[in-house]
Formats: sequence, C-alpha cells, structure tokens
Amino acid sequence: MMQEKMQKRITVETEETTETEETTETEVTAETEEITKKTTETTEETNKNIRAVMEETISQMIEQKKQILDRMLADGYFKTAAHVSFAIAQCILAGNKVMLAGNGGSAADAQHFAGELVGRFLMERRALPAVSLCTDPSVMTCIGNDYGFDAVFERQLSGIGKKGDLLIVISTSGNSENLCRAAKLAGSMGIQTIGLLGKDGGRLKELCDCALVVPAEETPRIQEMHTFTVHLLCGGAETEIVRKTKKGQP
Repeated sequence: MMQEKMQKRITVETEETTETEETTETEVTAETEEITKKTTETTEETNKNIRAVMEETISQMIEQKKQILDRMLADGYFKTAAHVSFAIAQCILAGNKVMLAGNGGSAADAQHFAGELVGRFLMERRALPAVSLCTDPSVMTCIGNDYGFDAVFERQLSGIGKKGDLLIVISTSGNSENLCRAAKLAGSMGIQTIGLLGKDGGRLKELCDCALVVPAEETPRIQEMHTFTVHLLCGGAETEIVRKTKKGQP
C-alpha cells in the first residue's frame, strides 16, 4: 500500500515537472520568436535607411554632374573640344602621332584614349598612331630610379617625340610636376600640347597650347568628365580622319 502511494506521488510530481518544463519551453520559444521578429524588423528598417541614404547620395551626384555640364556648355568647353578633335585629326593626317600622359586615374584615361585611337572607337578604319607614356613599367621605373619621378614623361618625350606630334596631358589638378616638365619640353620641341584639366587648370593651363578645364573641384566629377571628353575627342577625330581618307587624302 505504501509503495503504491509513493509510486502515485512520484507519477504526479513527474507529470507536474513535465508540464512545468513544457510551459518553460513554450515561454522560451515565444521569447525567441519575439526577439527574432524584432531583430528582423530592425534589420529591415536599417536596410531601408541605408538604401535611402544611397539613393540620396546618387541623386546628389547626378545633380552635380548636371550642374557641371551646364557650366561647361556656358563656358564654351565643347566648342573648344571640337577644335581639339580637329587638331588631333590634322596631326595624324600629317603623318605625326599623339602621345598621352597622366598619373593615377589620369594614367588610365591616357591608356583608354590611346586604345580608342590605335584600335577603333566607333568606325572601321586604319589604326591611328597614338601612344600612352604611362604603360611601360620598366621604362617608368628605370627613369624614376635614375632621374626621379618628375622626369618620367619628359625623358620619354625627348626620346620619341618630334616636331609636329601632339602631346595630351591629363590632370585633375593641373599641377603634376612630371606633366609640367613634359609640357615645357614639348613647347621647345615644336610639339603642340593639349591639357585635359580640372579645378582652375593649375600650372598646366598656362603651359598648354589649348586647355580643356572641367569647372569642378571634386576629383571624381572631374575624372568622369575627362572620360566623357576622351570619347568626344576620339569621335570627332575619327570622323574627320575617315572623311578625309574617303576623299583620297592620307
């Protein structure tokens, strides 16, 4: 009898313990679900805020570019670009070459420019003589090591440049010493110099025969307009060369 009572008591206590555990587990599960829900809501709200900030930033960048383009139109930038593209075409048609130089992102622009001329831009035509002075690391480091970085373009220009050639220097600040030295040498060699510049044009503005100055202060906006200008110049020069070639000129 005693044993049966003890067994019933144990059974009751076990059932109560099981019920308590189940209740506790249910409560924990509910709390976990609530935390997960709040975390998800917080994450979604955070992502929404991040997207809003990104969209606002992009809108501001687009508005900046619109304002810069308006200033370029007002300043006659694109009329000057048309004259420069014609000068590039005339240089090439006369049997001369285009040389390009820049630092950092502007070096990439110089390579891009040369590639569009030697390869093709939009029209099928002969390869055009253009060379970037930024692309040979052995030459660049050799000159930099022996003469200093300020001489890397000047030294190359003295070796491969000749009267009648055209040098295009690309700089967002217009104050790169290695480009200024190259522009000075070009003037003494009878090589016409074109500058793709930014801000106020810097020292290079006065050293170039013709300067295209993007009226902006931020480097990314200037670089974007330089890329646009590269395409304008390539398109204009290519069109003129193909037109003259079809008329039987060289």
